[in-house]
Amino acid sequence: MAEYPFWAAARSVREGLSASAGLRAYRAGGGHIANQTWYRMAAEARTTISARGDEIGRPLNRRPLGSETTQWTTTKAKGILQQVEVMVRDRDTNEVLAIPYSVVGTRSITRQAAIDAALGHITPEGTDGDRQQILGAVYVATIVMTPGG
Repeated sequence: MAEYPFWAAARSVREGLSASAGLRAYRAGGGHIANQTWYRMAAEARTTISARGDEIGRPLNRRPLGSETTQWTTTKAKGILQQVEVMVRDRDTNEVLAIPYSVVGTRSITRQAAIDAALGHITPEGTDGDRQQILGAVYVATIVMTPGG
């Protein structure tokens, strides 16, 4: 089964592929999508990924401003998606991993509330049963999802 198109587009951006190369790879993996839809998603993914560095210095005690959000055009989903990465160290291998966590709602919450939700959900036992030491968490993005794709 092919990945969800947006996640495939985001992965292709992180891997440094052009939008055309990413589309070819997605289709080679069994994905079906219109050219225009893919190019829009790749542009949205590129914007979201490039804005992550700006998020580091923003205040944790307030909700994100409209100018601090990025837009995703979706098929059906709507609302606010707030993304956090929880950093953990695997106690057996000492490997440090980033575990993504998302808060979805009709209104945004403070960045700290999103981090607290992530830390309350990710346990030292790990999301897949492994023993993990929680190192901390970082707020990485606020996304407004709008149907229309």
